[in-house]
Amino acid sequence: MAEVHKDLQLTSSVLSFLRAGFYGQIVFHTVLSQLGSTLADESYLQNAHKAMDRVDPWIADLHKGLPIFATAWKTPETFEAIKALEFLKELKAELKLIVPKLESSLVLEDLSSEKEAINLLVASIARTANVRAAFLDSLFAFYTHHNFKELADQVKFQFDDAQEYVQVSHIIFETFKDTGKPDRELLERLRQEAQLAPSDFRAHIHDINILINCYAGEFTFELAEFLPVESDLWHDAQIAPRAAGYWRAYHFSPNDALEWFGVEVQTPSLAANWRRAGFTTQDAPAWAKAGLPPALARVWLKAGFEPEHAGKMIARGIIDPMQAQTGEANKAEQQEEDSWEAKQA
Repeated sequence: MAEVHKDLQLTSSVLSFLRAGFYGQIVFHTVLSQLGSTLADESYLQNAHKAMDRVDPWIADLHKGLPIFATAWKTPETFEAIKALEFLKELKAELKLIVPKLESSLVLEDLSSEKEAINLLVASIARTANVRAAFLDSLFAFYTHHNFKELADQVKFQFDDAQEYVQVSHIIFETFKDTGKPDRELLERLRQEAQLAPSDFRAHIHDINILINCYAGEFTFELAEFLPVESDLWHDAQIAPRAAGYWRAYHFSPNDALEWFGVEVQTPSLAANWRRAGFTTQDAPAWAKAGLPPALARVWLKAGFEPEHAGKMIARGIIDPMQAQTGEANKAEQQEEDSWEAKQA
């Protein structure tokens, strides 16, 4: 596989993040506005569009093989590079303002009486979904344009999954836009769906810390904004600052991270999704091996299925466990299949 030129790679990382970040702002404020939220700020939306107007020409130049960053620098040396890092800092400041508001909304005992909290949760889901999709889309365009096929294929696989969640976020938005007063069950489903949004935003903040310190040499715990007492724990667990920042963003301790490493789950966002679905490092691997993502695994587990049998049903095109055999029939069919496989061995 051909190696991506380092200057192009660094520029692509920064610009893809910027484009996704400002696009996320636009989605966020557009959703808030359409929900009738007082949190929507038209001037803020205009600033995001202006930033996009600056970033898009840089991306066009990147596709021509003209990076705005050079890895040989000791510090950013051009106006474009300096401005790009300033944009990153602006995004970081805004995300830091949103996270506590979002966390407060998630722990409200009665969401039904807090319309703005509901609006914030819906808009945050839309933002996280669209940011991921937009980031992967920009990377895919870069790799495709420069004929890095293997990298493009890897990103394309992730993009398809991200695009599905964009559609889910749109359904959530449409549901709450058309619902006058949502019932408690719907609100609890919203709370569950938005549970990881603050962590997603904290992970974005960590992304920014890495990018804005691209000329700092070693990326340290201090640059990752860890307190000394925190950094000591992660250092003792032999988890580097880059990785530690993402695990911390999703509220994992060093020991938690090591446990998930032990079952070959290397991505904190995936581990967080398994945890949100009610799985631990003891039971998640069997479901993952059967090919089920966390949310779907939870549905089949609640219906009384074992991982292997659920995987076989899904492979046959049965997505709803209510359409498959359960209970004793489940066990009987499994025993029959095991017996047949034993005879063929």
